[in-house]
Amino acid sequence: MNARRVRNGLLVAAMSAAALWLTTSAQGATPGVNSARARIITGAGPGGGPDVRTFSTDGSLKSEFFAYDAGFHGGVRVATGHLNCDGSSQVITAPGSGGGPNVKAFNQDGTPYVGINRTAPTSFFAYDGSMTSGVTLAVGDLDGNGCDEIITGTGVGAAPVVRVFNNDGSNAQLDFTAYDPNFKGGVWVATGDVDGDGRDEIITGAGPGGGPHVKVWKYGNGAITQVGGGFFAYDPGFVGGVRVATATLGNNNNAEIITAPGSGGGPNVKGFDVKVSGTGASFNYTFTPDQSFMAYDAGFAGGVFVGGDGNHTKSVNIGPATNTNVDALNMYATGPGAGGGPHINAYRGSGTNPTNDFFAYDKGFVGGVMVAMGDFGPASTTTTTQPPRSTTTGGPTSSTASTSSTASTASTSTTMHTTTSAPATTSTTCNPPSSC
Repeated sequence: MNARRVRNGLLVAAMSAAALWLTTSAQGATPGVNSARARIITGAGPGGGPDVRTFSTDGSLKSEFFAYDAGFHGGVRVATGHLNCDGSSQVITAPGSGGGPNVKAFNQDGTPYVGINRTAPTSFFAYDGSMTSGVTLAVGDLDGNGCDEIITGTGVGAAPVVRVFNNDGSNAQLDFTAYDPNFKGGVWVATGDVDGDGRDEIITGAGPGGGPHVKVWKYGNGAITQVGGGFFAYDPGFVGGVRVATATLGNNNNAEIITAPGSGGGPNVKGFDVKVSGTGASFNYTFTPDQSFMAYDAGFAGGVFVGGDGNHTKSVNIGPATNTNVDALNMYATGPGAGGGPHINAYRGSGTNPTNDFFAYDKGFVGGVMVAMGDFGPASTTTTTQPPRSTTTGGPTSSTASTSSTASTASTSTTMHTTTSAPATTSTTCNPPSSC
């Protein structure tokens, strides 16, 4: 994996094994860029403690905290969203494999997030407390009311059930099964407004053991339904799963779908444009690949984590501006999967060369790194000191889940709608997608 130094440092949250990181954007402002607001979050995969750090875009550390017990080494997954309905993001976390499904929310400085008219931090169990497959995360505004919902997916070992929670952590009763219920590889989730209607869609990717099948799901009339048949981001014979994110790659109002292969695949990151056709019962999506590049050395087969913020974060300081319409071009970032050093690459728009790159952790850490972006309001310079990572084993705190922290305009709960669709698995031999 090639090693470059951080230039103007955009950080991304990638799923990895060491620590959970949160990046804040630089204090210095580029004209037209609200650099005090944009943040990147990085989280460590299996093998690392749940350490959360906040960085400015120049790579300087702004804050650090542990999302779970310091002895837990299953990795931590991260997302960001506007739970307080004011456009400023919070950090949402979930444990990786081996931890209970305890989802939590934090402020950018690492203090527990307490919602409007609430007295206790937001913390809840997304699934049965006995489930230890880990939880995948996304946050987005599915109904367009200005308050984000929390979307969760199951990890390896569980059926690919996606669940939606209101911004206060209460269950919205909108579960659906993204792939064949007999498939036990779990499901990756992302959100983004891919059709430009002002409401975010849910994007799913099959987990390990499944083909690289990406699907898009839309909320409407109290239910979530799949739109179109989805697409295979890589060779259908590849069974390492596919990780998903969204970001605005061009000067339009739509977020594009960004994909990366799971373990066993080469570091081939792709972008897919989404076109809308028809209305009513004939409403459909067409997916067109418009970007493909190797995020790391083509021989690296540990997979890639990718994170973006749909088209929520429109103002990101990336150093010298090359496009005056900065508000229409999001950034996203990549982190290597297990086996690669903690090398983060950040990208802007449709560019395939990193705008910035850096090492998020000690270069010797090879657990992988996960990424996410958010808009956090005025940059914080507070650092919350935490003890060093523990070498003991342990799981996230599994106290009774809390449904605290609600915004005053929390989403309306709706009737559960379950959808079963085609299997994500394939019986063909794994064919790494490094050249797909």
